[in-house]
Amino acid sequence: MIVIPKNRSEEFRVTLDDFKGMTLVNVRVWYRAADGEMRPGKQGVALRPDRALELAEAIRRLAPAGKNGGT
Repeated sequence: MIVIPKNRSEEFRVTLDDFKGMTLVNVRVWYRAADGEMRPGKQGVALRPDRALELAEAIRRLAPAGKNGGT
């Protein structure tokens, strides 16, 4: 599992999961509940590994533009 902080009370968790015999890359937002425990939220996406690589490439290409405030 890879954890990427989103803000003070949320984080992205990236995992490799098996669903009905298919391997998926799962990216989900987790939040800190009132009791202090981290819980999975509704926000997230599950992709086949080849699609996850395409998404990672798209993010890699767009991220530098975001640093400059434009696309």
